[in-house]
Amino acid sequence: MVFFHEIGHLIGGWLTGAQLLRFDLTPWRLPYSIHYPNPHPQITLWSGPLLGIAIPFMVRICFRSTLTQMFLSLALLANGTYLLAGLWGNHTELDTQRLLATGTSSSTIAIYCLLTMVPGYLGLRRRCIEHLQPTPAANLLNPHGKTTATKESSAIGDEPTEP
Repeated sequence: MVFFHEIGHLIGGWLTGAQLLRFDLTPWRLPYSIHYPNPHPQITLWSGPLLGIAIPFMVRICFRSTLTQMFLSLALLANGTYLLAGLWGNHTELDTQRLLATGTSSSTIAIYCLLTMVPGYLGLRRRCIEHLQPTPAANLLNPHGKTTATKESSAIGDEPTEP
């Protein structure tokens, strides 16, 4: 997800004619990209969080599975949380403070956070519950609704019940 977010900044800078001075996408480090001169910094900055959710959304459309839904939900939650967390603190190198410095209002950032974090949390929660929930034990009931013994019960000495 961080990779797609940072790729978004690189694409946004490239599309607006910003000069890329340096970038780092090394795993286990905070990725960054520095553009200067940057004729349209808001576009370059917003491209990160927007493509950070658009790319996982496109993956979800192409490959419909629980895993891609979880990935999309996590991307929504992560991008929104990242911008929201940046509202508190003076970390001028993070996207939120840079967006505020270029004239983006804090209410615009808050709306983005709300529109991404709520469906991200709800989707991730739903998929985690579905994935972690044990499968129904339908094989324990016979057609008449009576329970039958399982292999585990006979392993501990119980005799199986005939249907």
